[in-house]
Amino acid sequence: MTNPAMPNLVKIGFSLRDPKLRANELAGTGVPHPYRVAYEALVIDPRDIESKVHSELKSYHDAKEFFRCGLEVAVQTIRSVVGKQGIFYENFADDLLGWPPPVESILSGEEAWDLYEDVGTEPGYGWDMALPYLKRAVELKEINGMLTYAGMLKIGDMVQKNVEQSAAIYNELTMLTKKKAQNGDGEAQRLYASGFEYGWSGAINHAQALYWYIMSANSGDAFAASKLVDIYTKGQLDQAADAKKAAYWNSIKKHLFEAVERPKRRTVLDNREARRKIRGFQTRDPVLLLLRQK
Repeated sequence: MTNPAMPNLVKIGFSLRDPKLRANELAGTGVPHPYRVAYEALVIDPRDIESKVHSELKSYHDAKEFFRCGLEVAVQTIRSVVGKQGIFYENFADDLLGWPPPVESILSGEEAWDLYEDVGTEPGYGWDMALPYLKRAVELKEINGMLTYAGMLKIGDMVQKNVEQSAAIYNELTMLTKKKAQNGDGEAQRLYASGFEYGWSGAINHAQALYWYIMSANSGDAFAASKLVDIYTKGQLDQAADAKKAAYWNSIKKHLFEAVERPKRRTVLDNREARRKIRGFQTRDPVLLLLRQK
């Protein structure tokens, strides 16, 4: 089950009755929104299945029957524990079958950017089908999406070339990243630095680029630390090659990727992998193909 009042949490349990009845009962427990049965499966020995699924998902466990993982990961784990032959019936929420969601339903720039990457790399989809999500990310002022789309407009990559629109987005992006960078946002500091390095925010200024890359890495941005490794290994941005500094930033990079970046991206990447497994399962299963058509 899922609940709009508890984003990114999935409640996983068993019931000997219709799961929708159980969801209705939980609606009266002080939660402002009703629970929704996002996935249900008819299996033998559901109590044992529940225990095994909870054990498999222990690294995602939040509290009681709640797990901080994507719906795709939860469903794929249940299927893996039960086995294909052990599921006598299953039903999905529309948003699990109907991926990707309608562009107009996306209200978060970060979600739009993640969907752009997901759809672009998803087998059977591709970057042309992902483009509307990139445009939505731009509308919602997501800075990675703005930088990507401005670059595409500048050279006419997958979209009609429009230098004026590209410049307008770059100008807006410069103001956004400057404000966020000055407020300590590591990702914005890195993008602000790239504007000075490559000139999309105005005049090229290597000293300012280096300053903001260092600020970004010190704010915990692993990609900025990786950039500093390149700078001091290859002697970029008017800096002499310096093995000692390169080694220092390499140690920072490794720490940040392990401690910050990997955990941050784990849910997105796990959901992507699980969704692909689910879609492959559905494609081969005639019952699920019928469910898709309803």
